Amino acid sequence: MLHIGTRQLQTTRQTHAATRSSNLGYGLDPGMSKRVTASITFVDSATNQLQAANNTFTPFAVGDNIRVDGANLNNTIEAVVTAIDATNHAFLTLADVGVKNEGPITCTVRAI
Repeated sequence: MLHIGTRQLQTTRQTHAATRSSNLGYGLDPGMSKRVTASITFVDSATNQLQAANNTFTPFAVGDNIRVDGANLNNTIEAVVTAIDATNHAFLTLADVGVKNEGPITCTVRAI
């Protein structure tokens, strides 16, 4: 119970996981600044690539942890970016996660 002057606050402070708004840790969800919704093609587990139009993956860098949402076969993939097309930012190569051939399909890729 918190004491404010001579009164007591009956509720306790709630902690919340990082979401789209700030939390009590005063941090923001990194997925808001590093988020892309686009038509993306997933290329098989031999290459583990996400391919899209030029400049689609500009917010991302090697080492970013990402999550894919909204795809059919590759929904909720979480992986580390191991390579990026530095010239056109048109593809991401992911750590070995077993990407399935799919697309092009409109889905969201965001940092986690």
